[in-house]
Amino acid sequence: MADSFNKLYEVIKTLIAPDGCPWDSVQTPESMKRYLVEETFEALEAINEKDDEHAKEELGDVIMNAVEIAALYEKQGKFSVDDVLDGAAEKLIRRHPHVFEKKEMTLDQLNVQWDKIKKSEGKKEKLSHEEKFKKMQKLLDSLAPEYGVQ
Repeated sequence: MADSFNKLYEVIKTLIAPDGCPWDSVQTPESMKRYLVEETFEALEAINEKDDEHAKEELGDVIMNAVEIAALYEKQGKFSVDDVLDGAAEKLIRRHPHVFEKKEMTLDQLNVQWDKIKKSEGKKEKLSHEEKFKKMQKLLDSLAPEYGVQ
């Protein structure tokens, strides 16, 4: 798997380099937002359709976009792709002590632990699904001008 990730990362670094692809080399994290949303939507459609091949392709596009956005931040000197990957792994380990410290827990205990860990990280209270949906809608509405929608 490391070889597959490194291959994708190297391809993306080549594309965003000044002498790379004229389109990719001028992208920014901000300009790539809409593509991440579009590819995520297409991945969700493929999953809903239970179309494994389509899901494989679209999930690849989501990963490709996420890695390109991280590489663009790296290009700007904000943080590295390694920082993103290390942060994700550290978060998973921190939020799953029951797995990595081999502790037996019920689902109710896991939910309490999850909320406690997120709170200790400075995360806000857990949003309801309705609140999350409203927040997503607001973010999607902010992209509307890029699609020529008023």
